[in-house]
Amino acid sequence: MSSDSGEVNDLYSIGDVADRTGLSVSAIRFYADEVPE
Repeated sequence: MSSDSGEVNDLYSIGDVADRTGLSVSAIRFYADEVPE
């Protein structure tokens, strides 16, 4: 697929996600473990 197909395949580190959302790394890890795949 081309990069302008509208799909997002970028991965962010857990630290980047924490910075972007204002959540703590431990909270993100907790909920990542709680949510089924």
